[in-house]
Amino acid sequence: MKNAFVNIARPNTPVSILLLMGCLAMWLPDFLMPAAGTGSLTISLPISYTFHINIYLQLAATLGMTLLNGFSISGLLLKFGIQRKWSIVPLLLYALFISACPAGRYALEAQLSVLLFTGILALTRTMFKDIWSVEQAYLATLLATVAAMFMPDMLWFIPVMWIAFMLERAFSLRVLLASLIGVCTVLVFWMAYLAWYHCFDLFADALTGMYRRTLPDLANDYSQPIYFLLLLFCGSFGIISYYSNIYRESTSTRAIVAVTILCSFATVPLLAFPASNGLSVFPLLALWVSIHGAYLCLSGQTVSRSVWFLFMLTVNIAAWLIL
Repeated sequence: MKNAFVNIARPNTPVSILLLMGCLAMWLPDFLMPAAGTGSLTISLPISYTFHINIYLQLAATLGMTLLNGFSISGLLLKFGIQRKWSIVPLLLYALFISACPAGRYALEAQLSVLLFTGILALTRTMFKDIWSVEQAYLATLLATVAAMFMPDMLWFIPVMWIAFMLERAFSLRVLLASLIGVCTVLVFWMAYLAWYHCFDLFADALTGMYRRTLPDLANDYSQPIYFLLLLFCGSFGIISYYSNIYRESTSTRAIVAVTILCSFATVPLLAFPASNGLSVFPLLALWVSIHGAYLCLSGQTVSRSVWFLFMLTVNIAAWLIL
């Protein structure tokens, strides 16, 4: 009985597929009774412009991006060396978090940003102890700037990436200049667009509005912040697990683990002081908790890991029912 219980955190393929189907079933109420209004896809920069699309198309696209990002997380963990063989657990965790919270099921822009961020992490992994990795630095910051067109908060991660380069022991003047050129490459296209349409004033207004921060409205909605705090609390167990087993990993794996932890902490202020435009960075939180949680589940088979996995299932099912 005990042996069966300790294996819960690492479900076999049939059970994982069954749980994944349960996550997808959480989207059915949205397809049957979607939120009021039409669907949308907002390009925030160089000016705020919203494409109005069919609400069902938005839901379907967000669901497809959720699955794609889940597969990307599994691929990242393989590339990082955190897991030795491909597992469905990272996909399952990410799909569970996104499916349980309305802030994830309608966040198409954030899903696009998460996909670009997985590419940034993959590039960062190849920079270990390479102060000549100017191409990777250029592409990483270029992707972050492009992601900011969908979610402006991504610009916050550009200086965070410079710290990540230091953790990878790849920071140099050449790397810094290459990353700045990556930002300027996108900026040149922005400026050309603004000059062509003579809309510099609109750009300034849009940028000011998007970076105006607010405090969570706890008086009217306290359940969602509590859910976010629970995810942060549970994700911390994965971080603790990293440090308790970090001596087993290679030096390069330790560096990328430090990068993921750094990005996790960098996401917290964006959640604590959300943007006034209403765009949610919750999928970024789901990305980090999925990475840390997958490591926790796949790094060993213990009772505590099984309890954590069952607790996460319970919390997210309750969040889906309440939120």
